Amino acid sequence: MEKTFLVVGSNSKIGEYLIPALENRGDIVYKTSRRRDEYGALWLDFLELDSFFQNNPPSVDVVVLCAGQTKFEDCRNYDRNVYEINVDGPLRVATFYAKKGAKIIQLSTNAVFNGEIPFVSNLTIPNGVTGYGFLKAEVESQLINLHSRVSILRFSKIIIPGKNIFFSWLQSLQKGKKINAFKDQFISPVAIKIAISVILAVIDDDNEGIYQFSACGDISYFEIAKKMARIYGFNDRLIYAECAAEIGIPKDEIFRYSSLDSSRIESLNIISPDPFSILNDII
Repeated sequence: MEKTFLVVGSNSKIGEYLIPALENRGDIVYKTSRRRDEYGALWLDFLELDSFFQNNPPSVDVVVLCAGQTKFEDCRNYDRNVYEINVDGPLRVATFYAKKGAKIIQLSTNAVFNGEIPFVSNLTIPNGVTGYGFLKAEVESQLINLHSRVSILRFSKIIIPGKNIFFSWLQSLQKGKKINAFKDQFISPVAIKIAISVILAVIDDDNEGIYQFSACGDISYFEIAKKMARIYGFNDRLIYAECAAEIGIPKDEIFRYSSLDSSRIESLNIISPDPFSILNDII
């Protein structure tokens, strides 16, 4: 049975893949963009939301909130605008549609936790130490307090083919250039195609609440680089280890663990991938 969706953030890295996935299964999708002149999109800017609400927004069955300020550096000393984009704006949209009975899905991040333990439970109280993690934890809390049909879906790092650091490294290796990779920054990466399957599963699940998904382990950027060199037949002597802290990355943004307890998603028949499997999806 087809459903009607509002995907907030059509130009986000997830939105660009989610919209065609929904359309391909026969759903009706309204997409939003903060670009006023984008063809086929409703204009929605979290900093000017009154205009969206005044223009008779469509009634939908499901709202997926993909938009937000996701760069750690932009959230370190966040101002009022960043708070509006990551907290107040999504909350206002969710509140509007929750009152109309729509299901709300807010995409979130492993950064709501401090990265000190692996496979953190979805029942763990957020303890993020970054500005980005704090903002995401804040919007999660406020959305849950709506006591409506709200689902929070936390992901670890999502890899987009051709738009990731590993693809850039591969291009450098092809030219015989050395690459520097963090040995102290760990991720639990998930390919976008799997992430979209997870989102669709949460959409179709009759339940609400907090869901999480990551790979089945944590690996450093240096480990990924070494593995990539071997797979593609490059000299791994071109791979140099460096410390994130030594090049100015704040301590709070250096994660030993990014993995999440994904058991709730696995109960929906999607298994957490091997973290090195993203090397099949970097191009």
